[in-house]
Amino acid sequence: MISYDVAIGKITAFAEQVASGLEVEQAPLLEALDRVAAEDVRGPDGQQGMLPRWDNSAMDGICVNAAQIAADRTKVTSAVGEDGGSGVRIRSLGRVVAGDAPPTFTPDMLSRSTGVIVCYEIMTGAPIPNGNFFDSVIKIEDLRRTRLARQIEEDVEPEESLFTLPVTTHIRHGQHVRRAGEDIPAKHLLLSKGTQITPGHIALLASFGVLDIRVHRRPRIAIITTGKELTPTTSASPNTSSLAAGRIFDTNGPYLFSTLLSAHLLSASDITLLSSRNDSPEHFEELILSHVLGSETKYDVVISTGAVSMGVHDFVPGAVRRLGFEVGFHHLGIKPGHPALFATLQKGGRQGGVAFFALPGNPGAVAATERFLVRPYLRALLGLPREEPIFATLLQPSHIRKKVGTRNWLKARFVRCASDEDRLGVEVLDKIQGSGMMRGLAEGDCYVEILEKVEGVEVGETVRCWPFWGAGRE
Repeated sequence: MISYDVAIGKITAFAEQVASGLEVEQAPLLEALDRVAAEDVRGPDGQQGMLPRWDNSAMDGICVNAAQIAADRTKVTSAVGEDGGSGVRIRSLGRVVAGDAPPTFTPDMLSRSTGVIVCYEIMTGAPIPNGNFFDSVIKIEDLRRTRLARQIEEDVEPEESLFTLPVTTHIRHGQHVRRAGEDIPAKHLLLSKGTQITPGHIALLASFGVLDIRVHRRPRIAIITTGKELTPTTSASPNTSSLAAGRIFDTNGPYLFSTLLSAHLLSASDITLLSSRNDSPEHFEELILSHVLGSETKYDVVISTGAVSMGVHDFVPGAVRRLGFEVGFHHLGIKPGHPALFATLQKGGRQGGVAFFALPGNPGAVAATERFLVRPYLRALLGLPREEPIFATLLQPSHIRKKVGTRNWLKARFVRCASDEDRLGVEVLDKIQGSGMMRGLAEGDCYVEILEKVEGVEVGETVRCWPFWGAGRE
C-alpha cells in the first residue's frame, strides 16, 4: 500500500509523459471557454495593440482645457467672489459621441475664440478631440444644465450650447479621461500558454478582433460501471417498481459523467458511458479491446467502477494486467477509496498513452477517488497547475478522530462563522459519511481533508477543504 502523495506523483508523471498525445487544434473564440491555450497570444504593436486605443471620456459631459478653466475661474472669483450665482461660462464647439472619429482642434481655432472658454460636448466612450488642447472632462452633473435642457427640448445645434461651471466646483487636470493604453499597453501578453480560458480572456481577445485560438484537444473519457445488480439509468423511462429483486439503478455512471463536466475541463461529447451488458471479465475485456485498444482507439482515459478489491468477483485488476496495462498502484492509504487502482498503457505507433482508473463501486468512494485521483490527472494532462486547498474553521463536530497513516476526506459544507461573517467555516456532515451513502454528495459542497500524520481535529481548528466540483476555472 502506498501513500496518497506517492500515488499523485505516479499519476502526474504519466500525465506529463503522454501530454503530447493531446493534439493542438483551432477553437472558434465563442467555443473556447474552459479550453487550455496551446500558445501565447499577444496584442499587436502600435495604437491597434492598446486599450483604450485613444484617449476617451469616462463620463457624459464636456471636455475642456483644465488650465483655461482655472484661469477664468480665478478672474470670476476675483470679480464677484465665490457666490452661488457666479460661474465660468463655456461655449460648445460641437458634440462627440462614441463611434465618432475625434474632431481636430487647432491653434487657429483657439485664437478665433479669444476670451471665450470652449469645450466639446462629449459622451462616455467618445474620443477626446485631437490637438493636445482638451485634457479633462467635466461630468454633466457638475454643470448648470438649463441651457442643455433647452437645447434638448428645442433641438438647438450643439454649437449654440452654453454651459456654466459654478466657481465653487474645482476640476483636476486629466479628470474623467481614460488614457490610451492605460488598460492594455501595446504588445501585451493577452493569454499565456497553459492557461484555462475564462470569460474574461474571451472578452479581452474579442476586443482585439481575435477570431480563434489554438488550444489543446480535450481528453476523451470512457466510463465503465460494473456490477450484475446494475440497471442502466439511461434506459427509457426507468421505473423503480419494475426493478427485479436485488437490482439497483446505476448511479456511478451518471455521477462520474456530471462531476467530470462540473470541473470545466471537458464537454459532454468528450465523455462516453460504455454499455456493460453483464458482470464478467470476458465482457469487460471485450469492451476495452474494442473501444480502447482497437484500431479506432479514441479514448485517453478509462474509468471503471467496482470489482477492484480482493473479493471472488473482483476481476478488474486481473483483466487490466491481461490487457497489457502496467499497474502503477493498487490499494493506497486513503479513506474512502482504499482499493483504487491506477494503470497505464503506452500505445505503439501512437503518441501518448491510456490511463486506467479502476475505482471502487461504492458511490462515496467513487466520488472521492474521482475528485482526488482522476481530476489531478486530467489537470496535469492539460498542463494546468495543481489545485490548492481552501482553509476554513471547523465548526462541527466538536472533534474528529482517525487512524494515523491514512488520508481521510469527509463530506462537509461551507458556512459563515456566526461570530465573524468574514471568516469561512465548515461543518462536517453528521452520520452520512459511509462510502455507500450518497446523501452527503447532495447536501454537502466540499471535503474536509485530514492528513496522514494527524490523529484528530478539534472544533475551532483550521482545516484543509476541497470543493466537490473543484476550483473551477483558473
